[in-house]
Amino acid sequence: MSHPWDVTVYLVETPDAARGPLTQAHAVLASADGTTLDGYGRARVPGETDDTTARHALAVAGALRDLARRLTLEAGERSGLEREELATAC
Repeated sequence: MSHPWDVTVYLVETPDAARGPLTQAHAVLASADGTTLDGYGRARVPGETDDTTARHALAVAGALRDLARRLTLEAGERSGLEREELATAC
């Protein structure tokens, strides 16, 4: 039986002439039972050459990393596992 979980990532660009543009990412996980969980990331690529694709990828990676951390902690709370046990459970 399939249990689809969907992740949607939203990107927001904030221009900054002094420090370079900032990309913020918001990842939203929707589980099969309808609950949602959020993760957040941000990236700024310093220097004169701005690589938008790299900046977006870094922001999304940060949001997904945060989402994974939050999902692991929530699974631990639901299952009663301690943080040390979570590392061996997945």
